[in-house]
Amino acid sequence: MTNSIIAGLMKIPVTAVFAAYITFFALRNYFTPLTSDDYSYSFVWDGDNGGNIIFGLGSRPITSLEDIFVSQWSHWLTWGGRTIAHTTDQFFLLIGKPAFDIANTFVFAVLLLSVYQITIKPMRLSRISVRRLTYIFLGIWFCSPAFVETTLWMTGACNYLWMTLFQIIFLLPYINAMTESLPCDKKISPKHLKGSPVKFAFMIFAGIVAGWSNEAGAITVIILTAYFMFETAKRAKLQSWQVAGFVALLIGFTLMMAAPGNYSRMAWEFPEGFHLTGEILKLHFHDSFLPILLRESILFFPIAFLVLKLFTTGKLAEKFGDVNFKIVVAFTAASLIVPGAMLFSPEFPQRAAFAGPIFLIIASLTAINIIVKEKLLTNMLLKSFVALAGVAIVAFGAVSTIFSMSVDWKFLKQIRNRNH
Repeated sequence: MTNSIIAGLMKIPVTAVFAAYITFFALRNYFTPLTSDDYSYSFVWDGDNGGNIIFGLGSRPITSLEDIFVSQWSHWLTWGGRTIAHTTDQFFLLIGKPAFDIANTFVFAVLLLSVYQITIKPMRLSRISVRRLTYIFLGIWFCSPAFVETTLWMTGACNYLWMTLFQIIFLLPYINAMTESLPCDKKISPKHLKGSPVKFAFMIFAGIVAGWSNEAGAITVIILTAYFMFETAKRAKLQSWQVAGFVALLIGFTLMMAAPGNYSRMAWEFPEGFHLTGEILKLHFHDSFLPILLRESILFFPIAFLVLKLFTTGKLAEKFGDVNFKIVVAFTAASLIVPGAMLFSPEFPQRAAFAGPIFLIIASLTAINIIVKEKLLTNMLLKSFVALAGVAIVAFGAVSTIFSMSVDWKFLKQIRNRNH
């Protein structure tokens, strides 16, 4: 019965499934009103008087692109270094939420496809799997910390959803180049390793944006990029675009971390200086790191099964030479580096680790691809259990989706009634 249900679901056109996921996200965007820091960033940043978030709104609302420039210059000097994220935020606060709803839905759609592209090589839009696409969607929906704060709330989405997409877009050429340098997949053309003036310029731009995104994500992308370049350099000469992109990544990260506003804000929040203690580490681990790990724990199962299966068959050591297994290892590590880096931060809101589960979805789905391709799931009882669990998760996802949208709609109506 389970197999027949799965077979029936698989007959649904992938375009219809993709459209359903995007429609769900678009509706939730529409139902989510402006709130919290959205109002603070609607005003020109008042750095001379302590900033807009803690000390009240700025002196005047943003009415032009010039206001955004003035605001972000003040913000960089007095509050924080995430200039690209908050410039994006203030731009959409200037032109209106309907434009943001459309743009944010597009970003979410591109994120789904970008994650898919890393896990499947070569990816063809005409051959996208409903199961894999659903795995990515439900992984983001269920395993992301603070889903609303990181994907639907305007200020949060600009800081986390958008910046994570920019980080992945930057990583894609390096992953493709590493894949091309390894003799594991002959189907991929050598075009990924070659450069051009356009690609060189794009990688400089993409590097600055990825580095100037958010702290934990950018640190992880630096480590991943260095690893992918190292793997590529062992078998092929690095191209100029790879070096330029990495340098730009470091420059963007420096501009974010060296912002005078970081130190001004730190001095305000910790007048006697911030001192990392065991008590703070314990608090961050208990309140944020551990809940994030538990929330995304289901994504570790395919990875654990793959490693255990390879270990028991004596193939684990030789598998480290396979490009897909390298991606599993790299992105599993990256998923832990993101929240791990936040342990040493003065503050650790769970939304700051949004990139972690996205990286883990990449590792988890790639592990599933290896399991399926090499037919490692041979136990019929276990196979039936996995199929049944998949159906149950999809069913629960459908019910929770409908419920969440009904709650969002009621909340939006309450907000509108209060405003009239």
